[in-house]
Amino acid sequence: MVTAYCVDLLTTLSLSAIASNGEVKGGGAYYLISRSLGPEFGGAIGILFFLAQALNTAMNIVGLLDCIRLNVGATFPQGYWTTYSLQTAALMLCTGMCLLGSATFSKASNLLLVILTVAILSIPLSAIFKAPFIDQDAGIVYTGIDLNTLAKNFMPSFDKDVYHGLSTFRDLFGILFP
Repeated sequence: MVTAYCVDLLTTLSLSAIASNGEVKGGGAYYLISRSLGPEFGGAIGILFFLAQALNTAMNIVGLLDCIRLNVGATFPQGYWTTYSLQTAALMLCTGMCLLGSATFSKASNLLLVILTVAILSIPLSAIFKAPFIDQDAGIVYTGIDLNTLAKNFMPSFDKDVYHGLSTFRDLFGILFP
């Protein structure tokens, strides 16, 4: 985790230095990449960056609908083709919003900011108001806000079977770094 944060810090400082040395023109991240690495590497990385963003959008839509399904429960439409249709409709909505232009996207971003703010604030609020519970079927033990749980989770448990040294580090780095 420290390694991921160090890489993120260095990346942020590098981008700040590039952005403060001149005007960032149209293209945003693509412009910064091409100016810092040159047109050959910048173009190649820019194409990969574009593909990553496109695939990330599709992955986020799949995750959004899965979260809605988990929270709504049995009333949410089930089935492969129903889910596929809802995901396609959400992706088409995003595509349509992008095709309408940057002004429409900017207005939608304000609404998204409000939604994300409420979602982020709901996390600590739900931790305060949700009563502790145990779900044996899912293997979940929720203790609420508890200092003993915090102390127990603060450091890794090297004596447990789930810790596998370097492979666990690689898995966590792969999750935290992106």
